[in-house]
Amino acid sequence: MKVTTQQTEDCVTSLTIEVDDETMAAAKRKAAQDASRRFQIPGFRKGKAPYDVIVRLVGDDYLTHEALENVAPELVAKAIEEQEIEPYSRPELTEMEAHPPRITVNVPTEPVVELGDYRSVKVEREPAEVTDEAVDEYLDELRRQRGHLEPIERPLQVGDVVNGRMLVEVEDGPKDDDESARFPVPSVEEEGVPGLSEHLVGATVGDVVEFDTVFPVDHPNDDIAGKKAHVTVELNETHAQVLPELNDEFAVMMGDYDDLANLRQEMRQRLEGQAKETAEEKLRQSAVEALVAGATIKYPQAAVEDELDRLMSALEQRLRQQRISLEAYYQAMKTTREELRERQRPVAEKNVREGQALRQLIKEEGIEASDEELTARINRMAQDMGAGAAGVSEYLSSPEFRARVAASLVMERGMRRLVSIVTGEPEPEEEEIPLEEMPSPAVEIVETAEGEDEASTPKEE
Repeated sequence: MKVTTQQTEDCVTSLTIEVDDETMAAAKRKAAQDASRRFQIPGFRKGKAPYDVIVRLVGDDYLTHEALENVAPELVAKAIEEQEIEPYSRPELTEMEAHPPRITVNVPTEPVVELGDYRSVKVEREPAEVTDEAVDEYLDELRRQRGHLEPIERPLQVGDVVNGRMLVEVEDGPKDDDESARFPVPSVEEEGVPGLSEHLVGATVGDVVEFDTVFPVDHPNDDIAGKKAHVTVELNETHAQVLPELNDEFAVMMGDYDDLANLRQEMRQRLEGQAKETAEEKLRQSAVEALVAGATIKYPQAAVEDELDRLMSALEQRLRQQRISLEAYYQAMKTTREELRERQRPVAEKNVREGQALRQLIKEEGIEASDEELTARINRMAQDMGAGAAGVSEYLSSPEFRARVAASLVMERGMRRLVSIVTGEPEPEEEEIPLEEMPSPAVEIVETAEGEDEASTPKEE
């Protein structure tokens, strides 16, 4: 066997394997035996026909093709081992020649990452501020949730609610016709259809509002981005939102609050917590983006295809959990699974780059998780799931799940290390839980659990 290698693209090695005469002869005889058992050859019992007879019956080209297909897996595996290649995923057969007998495969190889001087990367943490105006807006939203609607005949104002038909006809694009539309009159900043606020404010019940508009070029829906449209709104009913007064009585109505001042304080604390979480997530994302910007990252396209598979699987799992039919979802989105998968490609590319950069940082920083730490994490998950959860013990004790939890744990640590590096702040200490304080995993086994905690990876967008 002679093997020739060639780098065809980033992290893909092409192997051309020339099959030697001895191997080919043995493989053809094996293919002939298989053919003699598969076909009824006149004058011979199945499996007993001589080689020459089988060749005359099925042809030498047939036997050669069958022989190459039979020996390809073994020869490819041997060639990969001899060339000391670390495959990322299964090889792809690209060519099979009979004369001379030769097999060509593309082998995706492990990604290659060079981080550069990542310790010089700096990212500033943005302050998590909550203004008085933000608290007032939040309280107004609570009032709207407790408000009610009353019919009106006066001209519409921002915040009033319209019931009627809304028809949006996009030039050279889709037509959206909602005969039972119900929506509040938006402000200019909130409107999803440009010009909607301007043309609805001042209209009254029974009016038919028509206008032309142009969607922005950066609209998230590619089917209408930058296109002209004609909008028609029939105002069958109009209502005003009647909101409760913002006072101590409202605070008591909202829950266990003594007065309006207490409600305002609690809402401010809630918003501050959300602002801190948002700022922390933005900091983590900025840190990863800065890490990627200074790195050289090469990977096979197979890595992107794997990430696309993961994204689509996660989406479809969420839909099933919400009891939404996949067919109905794709129909509502006016797309197909294949089209949606392809639109996710930029997200998958970004996730692969960020994931590979973070994994390389973990490797270079020597971040690990011990068996004891892994056991503690899994035991805590068992406690959270409950001892009676179906299949918990079997699922959580499986090697596959332990590997996923280990990956999640080191990813969390890697992200904390990265944030510490880019901000210059001390790395926060991890909460340590003594093993003796952890509960034993559940022992009841009913069926294999599915869809539990995914390993931490850059999230979907």
